[in-house]
Amino acid sequence: MKRILLLSLVCAFCIPVSFAQTVDNIRVEQSGDFIKISYNILDSRPSEIYRVKVLCSIDGGLNIELRSVTGDVGDQVIGGKAEYWVVWDVLKDMDEVGFTEFIVRAELIKDLTPVTRPKRAKIPVKTSILATGFLPGPGYGVRLSFTHKAGVSVVAVRGKAVVIPNEGNFNPEVNIHRVGMALVLRLAKNEKNQLHLLVGPALGEVLTDQSQSPEKNWAKRPAPGIEGGLILHLKSFSFSFSGVHLYQTLVEEEPAMSKITFLNAGIGFNF
Repeated sequence: MKRILLLSLVCAFCIPVSFAQTVDNIRVEQSGDFIKISYNILDSRPSEIYRVKVLCSIDGGLNIELRSVTGDVGDQVIGGKAEYWVVWDVLKDMDEVGFTEFIVRAELIKDLTPVTRPKRAKIPVKTSILATGFLPGPGYGVRLSFTHKAGVSVVAVRGKAVVIPNEGNFNPEVNIHRVGMALVLRLAKNEKNQLHLLVGPALGEVLTDQSQSPEKNWAKRPAPGIEGGLILHLKSFSFSFSGVHLYQTLVEEEPAMSKITFLNAGIGFNF
């Protein structure tokens, strides 16, 4: 005749591996031929999946894994519950039960918690306006830039034409103009400061001929060119440094009579 003589000694057991989870508050209830075992998994979350095993030791013998069990046991036990329970159909596994110690093991086998990556600080678009000057000249103008990872910068300047040394040592009061539009590429950055490369085409004027009139007027010719340099944003301020070279020979056979290479610098603010 099968019978159950049960004395329950409850044990919380944590296996010594890195993914083990502490099981606590084990409680045992007997109802006829069935035994209900309740337990808690400390600090578990709904995004975690556990492998739970229930074992028993009868009369101080070896730990035996229970097989005829239902409920929160096996490889798909989801964490985050206030209470877990297992029902053991005792007489399916053994004919007689004496003094029994129960052990519950819970091992974390999967964590579905989304990995939260630290948010990168957003680098704002820098819109800047700079007062710009160039030498030789002197000349002056304005630069407007829109910069991010990539951007654009436009410039317009005017100033005194500097004539290449001539026999008459003549340097007329003639103003020339230059405009440019450059592509801007970011080279380095942090939350407040940015450094950009500036390169693009320019269109300027050069003096190419001196007439024979008493006023000694000079003819101005347009000439394409190229500009390259840097734009530096330091907090609320911006600085630009660049060089421009005009290719006068592309549009005029006669040699230029005025300077065709210029150095530019600007200072302004961001908004």
